[in-house]
Amino acid sequence: MKSSEGYKLISDFDYDREPVLDPPYTAEDCAKELEVFPRDPGAIPDWMKIGV
Repeated sequence: MKSSEGYKLISDFDYDREPVLDPPYTAEDCAKELEVFPRDPGAIPDWMKIGV
């Protein structure tokens, strides 16, 4: 990623809010994400629990 001199790049992520994707994610997508990147049960957002 590049930015012009004098500009600042800022990113913001909200991992608890359900993402809006096109095409939408599936329970299988959530399950695969949790398989590849396991989380403690308390760290899994409600919207992602369909993959548990």
